[in-house]
Amino acid sequence: MTNARWPDANWSEKKTVFDGENHWERTSMTSTRGKIVNDGTSLQESGKDMTGAIIGSWNTFVAKVDHHEAGQNYFTYDDTFGKIKFNLRLGRYFIEDKFELLDSPEEWFLDNSTAMLYFIPPKDADISPTTQLRGKVQTYALTIKDSQHVVLKDLDFFGTTLQAIPSFDEGTYVDDIKLDSKLQLSMCI
Repeated sequence: MTNARWPDANWSEKKTVFDGENHWERTSMTSTRGKIVNDGTSLQESGKDMTGAIIGSWNTFVAKVDHHEAGQNYFTYDDTFGKIKFNLRLGRYFIEDKFELLDSPEEWFLDNSTAMLYFIPPKDADISPTTQLRGKVQTYALTIKDSQHVVLKDLDFFGTTLQAIPSFDEGTYVDDIKLDSKLQLSMCI
């Protein structure tokens, strides 16, 4: 399932999520840090106010849309990225995590203020009041740091991951990681 986003793309069809040509928008040559101008008129024609939504960027940054009004072809965000070098004028982006973007099968939106999950099921899905949905509720199941000779084995995780923060002393390594339904991590520090 995919967080409500624009332009639409589905994780069930990974090729759409990673298809920058057809499922991401292009930034205009007039974009600057703090202001993204859409290349073309699709943002303007979407009719949506994107204020408060999250920007996902080809340039690997994430930020919240500070200001946008329906009918505008640009939006602003707080540029907190420091002195990193990236070129917004050749970038691509998508916008997600706003109720108004929930418009396609397999999309969801969580209203944090009410703890209400909104969900459009996949086409032809057999959904009933007793259907159980599972989803990610945390970023890390475990954070390992300042540890020695840690071995985790045969654990079942869903919708989460591990964070291992090694010291940079000689002999520190992380080894034998398998990330799927059975996670095996051997770590010696």
